[in-house]
Amino acid sequence: MIRLLGVCLLFAAPLMSACGPMQSTAYLYDADIQLEAARTAGAAEKTDAVYYWTLANLYIHQAREEVGYSHYESAVDFARKAKEFAIKAKDKANGITPSQKDGSATAEAPTP
Repeated sequence: MIRLLGVCLLFAAPLMSACGPMQSTAYLYDADIQLEAARTAGAAEKTDAVYYWTLANLYIHQAREEVGYSHYESAVDFARKAKEFAIKAKDKANGITPSQKDGSATAEAPTP
């Protein structure tokens, strides 16, 4: 029984230690996709979106730097922020307001 537990721990340890690098890579990948979508929407040139575009670029740069130092938790936080601001930059570049994105801006029903 002890031997079986030892073998299980031997195989589980590498999988558990890889969680940070895998998670940070996934978040960086998602942020990269959103940043590319914002670039395609022209967020770098449009005045309304430049602030969010710049923030997204700075956050993704910092996330990559944190991965380089093996600070995966910080990298995940920065990658999440990069993704969030890239989405905002894309929406601003496309002229989408938060109320339009949520779908709460619907036409009023006619009164009888």
